[in-house]
Amino acid sequence: MSSRPAKRFAFHHSDHLRVAALVGAAAEVVFWLYAFFYISRHANPLGEGLEWTAMAPLTIVALCLAFPALVLSPFRRAAWISAGLVLAAAIADAVIWTQILSELAEKAR
Repeated sequence: MSSRPAKRFAFHHSDHLRVAALVGAAAEVVFWLYAFFYISRHANPLGEGLEWTAMAPLTIVALCLAFPALVLSPFRRAAWISAGLVLAAAIADAVIWTQILSELAEKAR
């Protein structure tokens, strides 16, 4: 009989954070792509096309926060940085998206 305990498969605590950051960053990128679809469906076809300017801040958030988080998420030492970038991107997207929805709702009236 062996006195050693059996090894169990377990993630290191930063591995959970890395996976969460990876999933969050991927969700941010998918949301950015969805925003193109949403604005194309709700833009005024006879209008001047200014609805598309709403994609500028969402693109800045994607380029400056979501994509770097996606790149950093596989590295164990950058897990907290990646998670912080994802959290900042989610907050920024929520603020920007509520503004976009309110603007499109006003134009629909």
